[in-house]
Amino acid sequence: RVIIDRTFYNSHYLSLLQAKKQFGIEIAVAPTDASGRVDVDGFAVMLDERVGLVSMTMAPTHSGIVNPVASVGVHTKAAGMPYFVDGCQALGQLVVDVEAIGCDALTGTGRKWLRGPRGTGLLYVRRSFQDRCDPPGIDGTSAVWESASSYSLTTTAARFEEFETSSAGQIGLGIAIDEALALGLDAIGERVQYLANRLRTELGRRPRVSVQEASDPCSGIVTFLIDGVAPVEVVTAAAKAGINMSNSSAPWARLDLDARRVTDVARVAPHVYNTDEELDRLLAVIDAL
Repeated sequence: RVIIDRTFYNSHYLSLLQAKKQFGIEIAVAPTDASGRVDVDGFAVMLDERVGLVSMTMAPTHSGIVNPVASVGVHTKAAGMPYFVDGCQALGQLVVDVEAIGCDALTGTGRKWLRGPRGTGLLYVRRSFQDRCDPPGIDGTSAVWESASSYSLTTTAARFEEFETSSAGQIGLGIAIDEALALGLDAIGERVQYLANRLRTELGRRPRVSVQEASDPCSGIVTFLIDGVAPVEVVTAAAKAGINMSNSSAPWARLDLDARRVTDVARVAPHVYNTDEELDRLLAVIDAL
């Protein structure tokens, strides 16, 4: 049995469906509170002898909520339960402390808030947990070929790596990380929070607009709906004004959006390089729809 949160991302859930088909695992979804975040007390009740893994999303792609992953980690640690965290939308905009979270594994990507190259990513595995992990594919980097009938996995994190990688991509990711550290993660977080909160406040003043994030804590992702206007129309109008935004649809976050009876949301993700003037330009586009 694998316990997950309701904001689980497309590719992670598809992997679990594949494991269900191949190995017969059961997927159980933790309850949520009124804001859509994981209900920690309700989750704790689910921890029993059937559970083999807990997997949570720190910050989803289709919503600005932030799940209480550290509070979940208190319970998984007490139960001795393996704990995986999806940090893809958190790295680069929120402080991600694996010790504070208490996770055994955490993944992130380079192309989102870190502003690194597409096709790069990060994997953290707690050293005391790595021997329980059997990589899905191995080669001469991740394993040692000992004889015609035996091999051994590399004793370092290289067991999760492959020989054929993009050196240019890795260099680009390293530079992106250096830039984020030079700017300061706290400074980045403060700027992103300021812009996102200002946008939520301004959108909330417009009677036709419904902001989808109910309360703090929130990430820099802002999602909303406009009465009578499809999210893709908002994206198209913004693009004509030179503004990059997107829409998130149900196939990318099926559990949460289906539960909310929402098929699509408009999505804006301001970063440190954005300005108040740019937010005002977006608001003007929205007002004209």
